[in-house]
Amino acid sequence: PPYTPHHHTRTAMLALPCKPVRNGRLGYRTPRPTSSSRWTQRRKWLALLAAVSINHDGVHAWTRARRGFWNRGPGTGDCADCVLLASYGYSETLTAEGCQEWVDNNCPGSASGCSEADALGYRIGWPGEGGWPHACNAWQCGTNQPSVGYDWSWDCYVEQGGGGGRDWFGRRRTTTTITTTSTATTTTLTLTTTTVTTTTPAPPPPGVTLPRTTTTRTLDMSTCVDKSGSRYKLDWAAQGPSFFDEWEFLQWDSNNGAAHYLPREEAVAHKVAEATETHAILRVGNKTSPGKRKSAKIRTNRRWKHFLAAVRFTHVPYGCGLWPAFWTNGWGARWPDGGELDVLEYVNDVLSQTSFHTGSEHTCKLDFNQLNRPDCEHIPDLNNMNYDCTTSYPGKLGCAPNRVPIQSPAEWNMSPVTFVVEWTDVFIKVFKIPDHLMPPDLLTDNPTPSMWDDDLITAYYPLARSAECAGSIEYLAPQQLILNIGMCGDWSGKIWSMSPTCNNLHGPSSGCRAVDPLFETNLTEDCCTQFVEDASDEYGANEYFERNGFFNITWLKVFTPDDMPDLR
Repeated sequence: PPYTPHHHTRTAMLALPCKPVRNGRLGYRTPRPTSSSRWTQRRKWLALLAAVSINHDGVHAWTRARRGFWNRGPGTGDCADCVLLASYGYSETLTAEGCQEWVDNNCPGSASGCSEADALGYRIGWPGEGGWPHACNAWQCGTNQPSVGYDWSWDCYVEQGGGGGRDWFGRRRTTTTITTTSTATTTTLTLTTTTVTTTTPAPPPPGVTLPRTTTTRTLDMSTCVDKSGSRYKLDWAAQGPSFFDEWEFLQWDSNNGAAHYLPREEAVAHKVAEATETHAILRVGNKTSPGKRKSAKIRTNRRWKHFLAAVRFTHVPYGCGLWPAFWTNGWGARWPDGGELDVLEYVNDVLSQTSFHTGSEHTCKLDFNQLNRPDCEHIPDLNNMNYDCTTSYPGKLGCAPNRVPIQSPAEWNMSPVTFVVEWTDVFIKVFKIPDHLMPPDLLTDNPTPSMWDDDLITAYYPLARSAECAGSIEYLAPQQLILNIGMCGDWSGKIWSMSPTCNNLHGPSSGCRAVDPLFETNLTEDCCTQFVEDASDEYGANEYFERNGFFNITWLKVFTPDDMPDLR
C-alpha cells in the first residue's frame, strides 16, 4: 500500500516537550523505530480544535478542511483541481502556520504572488536523509471543491474570511477568530471542557515576520451528545487460546468477492485463524480455487440488545484487494431490517468510516439538527444520504455521521487502537481509543463511558432524538458481532482503477480492467481478482497479503448495563 506500517515492537515514547501550533494540532517527536537516527514527527491531532479559525492580522482566516499524515509520500494531493498560484518547498523547518503566514503575505519570493489565494496546502514532510521536506502551495479554488486526491501527506486549508458559514466539508465554521493581539477567547464546540495554551512556533519562510503571541482557548463540549449514565459489567470475552470457541465460522460471501471463507477446522489448519495466550490472528491465506484466496468470516454465537462492545487491535488489514470489516448485524431479522452497524469497513487504500443500515419496513432518518447543533461540532453524513439510514443498494447507502477528518487504517497500525460501540435504546456511539488514552475503567472491566473524554467519540447516531427514527428503535434486533476479511467483489474490485497504488500493482496497462460483479459475472478480466489469485506468482501477492492482510486482536469484550436486566 502507499504506506507500509511497521510490524515490530515500537520504541517507547520519550517524554519530550510538545511544540504547540495555533492550527489546533500538538506535535511531539519520538525516535524512528529503526536503526536510523532520523527523527519522525508523530502528531496528536485534536479534532475538537479543528474548526477553530486562524486569523493573521486580519488578512485571512483559515479552516482546515482535510488533514494529512506523515510518511504517505510526496505529491500534489492537497487542494488539487484548483489553480496553483505559487509554491514554497524544500524546507525542513517550515510549519503549517509558517505556510499560512507566507500565503497571507502574498507568497514572497514567488514569480507573481498569490493575492487571489483562497486555499492552501501544507505538506507534512519527513525531513532528513531519504525523506522529503515540508512544503506549501497557494491555490485559487473559487467555487470549486478541492479534490481529495491520493496523497494524504498534505493538509488542505480553505479561507474562512469573515462570513462564517460552512466549509467545503459541510462543517459549521465558528465565528470565533484568534488574532495576534488577543489573550483569550472562548468558543463552544462539542465535548468535554479543555483548556489549551499555545505559543507561536518556529520561524516562517524567509522574508516573513511572524509575531510572537500566546493564546488560550477554553472549549465547553459537554452538551452536544447524549450520555447513558450507565455503568457496565462484563458479560462475555474472547481472548487467549479459547478466543474462537464461541464464534461461528461462516462460509458464505454475499459480496461476489475473491474470499474463500473456511470452516473453523480448515481455518485453523491453514493458519487463517490462530489463537495464543496473548492475541488472536485472523488472516488472508494462500490462493485456492481459481480467482479465490483463503480467508475467514466469524460471527458470535451470542447476541445483545443493549451493550458496550470493545475490541483492541494491534494490526488491521490494509491494502489493495482487501475488504476487512468489524460490524454488527441483527439476529433473526431479514437484512437490513434488524439493523447493521459497520464499526470499521474499508477497501484498498480508502479511509474507514462507520455507517448504520436499516430496512424499508422500519425506516430511520437521523435528525439533521441533532447532528448540527448551534455551537457544536458539525458531524456530517459521509455517505451523503442526508442522514437517511434506510439502505437499498446501489441507490441508498445508509447513514454515516462521522466526525471528520476520518483516518486511514495505516495510522491505526502505527500503535494499538481500541474500538468501542455503545448501543443503547437512545443512541449508538463509536469510540476510537489509542492506548495512551485508554480509560482505566475499561481495563478493569467496569466501564462507565459517560465519564470518558468525549473527544474519543468518532461517530454518533441520535436515534431517540430523531423523530423519523424513534419509532423504529424497538424493531432493531439483538446484534451479533462479525469480523471478516473480504477481497475484491462489489466494492474493492469495482473501484480498483480509482487507486493509483493498486493500478501500479496490477492495472489496465497489464490488460485487465475493473469489473463490477453486480453487472458482470465473468471476473476473469478483473484486475483485483487477477492480483488476488496471482496465478503465475508474478505480483508477489502471497508476500503482500502476509505482510498486510491480517487482524491482530488482543481481546474482544462485551459488557451489559449494570442497572438493566439482560435483554439478550
